[in-house]
Amino acid sequence: MPSVILANDSTVLTGKGWVSIGAVGRSGSLVGVDRHGKLAVRTVALTASKNSARVAVVGTEATCGIFAPETRLLLKDGTAETVGAIVETLQPGGHWFENVVTVPSSNLTGDLFFRALSKSAAFSTDRGVALRCRSRNVQEWESASRSAGCRYTKVSEEAFCLIGSTRLKRLHGLELIRAIRDVSDAVWRSPEDEAREFDYSSLACCLWYVTALSALKVGYVLMYDSLQHSLLFRVVLDSSHKPPVKKCRCAFYQSETTASVNVTWESSSWTPIGSGFLISGR
Repeated sequence: MPSVILANDSTVLTGKGWVSIGAVGRSGSLVGVDRHGKLAVRTVALTASKNSARVAVVGTEATCGIFAPETRLLLKDGTAETVGAIVETLQPGGHWFENVVTVPSSNLTGDLFFRALSKSAAFSTDRGVALRCRSRNVQEWESASRSAGCRYTKVSEEAFCLIGSTRLKRLHGLELIRAIRDVSDAVWRSPEDEAREFDYSSLACCLWYVTALSALKVGYVLMYDSLQHSLLFRVVLDSSHKPPVKKCRCAFYQSETTASVNVTWESSSWTPIGSGFLISGR
């Protein structure tokens, strides 16, 4: 059976949206691409590895994700390369990927988006989260308040977005897509320009945001500090952006290590989607 090694924090696509592979459990249903290039759901089995993995980040103009060095990503020419080899090459920009961030929005649920928010929140409980806004001058308070039921407060000159879990978890489809856009526009707006700025801890939220933009047919491009490292992952609205084939724009190791997970499935003609990349089994 085909299998792949992922980092515990790697994000995979389910029928209800994006979730970290470590939260899937011992088995689950993931969305991937079949031999005809169509989205298809398959059952996978997960086994925790006894070995820890270095955390690697790979980003293109369309998406970015967390992987293990052993994770094999499918390139646009049909070949596969390990993330470790991509990071360690002197020319990561020589790799091109077919990215998948346009997914059916009808089945997306607010529950999984709330999980992503909880991981990047300054404070979180089962009842809600408090997200620190990157800009103190939040211009989208009203929009986000209407769509996601947000409240805003200032503490020591810092602006916080307070989101209750009950309303957000009830959202789905286009209503959820609009709420994701509004919350992201308010929370991650750059204090210096119109970009949305995500850091390593909020990469899953960045993935939800670009998925929402794609569903709304809003063009964007992801920008990084350099080819070999980036503290911030900047989403800039750009109508000229034309997915899905995109060049690698950033690849690097994080300093920490994490647990790894071995994922197996039965069909050799199916490829799972991780953070918008096609993951190759072997």
